[in-house]
Amino acid sequence: MRCSFRFRNCFPGLGILTLPGLFILFHLVPVLFFTGKADAAAQSGGTDPQLLFNEGNYFLAEGNYRQALDRYYEIESQGQYSGPLFLNMGLAHKHLQQQGKALYYFQQASAFPEVRANALEARDFVSERLFQRFGEIPVLNTWTWRYRLLFDTGFAPFLFLSLLLFNICLLGWAAQWFYPKWRTNLRYAVLFSFLALLPVSASCYWLWSVSDRYEAGLVVQEQVSLREAPGMQSRVLLELSPGFRFVKDRDTSKLQPGYLNVQLSNGMSGWIPAESARMFISF
Repeated sequence: MRCSFRFRNCFPGLGILTLPGLFILFHLVPVLFFTGKADAAAQSGGTDPQLLFNEGNYFLAEGNYRQALDRYYEIESQGQYSGPLFLNMGLAHKHLQQQGKALYYFQQASAFPEVRANALEARDFVSERLFQRFGEIPVLNTWTWRYRLLFDTGFAPFLFLSLLLFNICLLGWAAQWFYPKWRTNLRYAVLFSFLALLPVSASCYWLWSVSDRYEAGLVVQEQVSLREAPGMQSRVLLELSPGFRFVKDRDTSKLQPGYLNVQLSNGMSGWIPAESARMFISF
């Protein structure tokens, strides 16, 4: 995959390169350009999410990315999520050359329609940079389908389909007594519906039973080792690069504080340090 766009200067005079179109994020929300010093702005309150966001945008425009992230992280800790917030956080991390965290926040921002186009463009760009540096991250088709079932589909569609098939079986069985000439066709319909009901209902039950057990995440740091067991003394199975997706088992991870029991997109399972990854937030 190749990038189809070029860099351009986002803030005149700063000499900072960014993605085309991302400057529009400053038009999505009001930006407060303070007339006082930065320290005075930081002391002006700090708990109001809009004020924190305005301060973060000011520092971002000035190139003070770490100070901007301090404001953005405080908003995130309050649970005040938004597309512009995640987009700005991804942009700040990108300028700090923290490509893994940038990829994570651009992916989070893509869940919000108002910034989806810019977020996807930025995500693809960062993915290309990671590909050029670390190579392609393998993803198994079976892992992709399991991921989509767990986090995109869920058990609700399977529950609806199970109820529909069950009613077809019930009504078809009853209808054959009222329409004798259709009895053969109705029995075939009941049989096929029942055979379809078995795997659909089983899938529904499985998805429901594990809906609170698994969580999706992304490796955001470099030099991360997938280990056979928790602890630095255990055998290293694979060296991971930023951008590796995984599914975390919450139940087993709770037993080992500081480590996550994960299955990677390449099918391998093991343990990684909790600080090396970020978990995706469901909206």
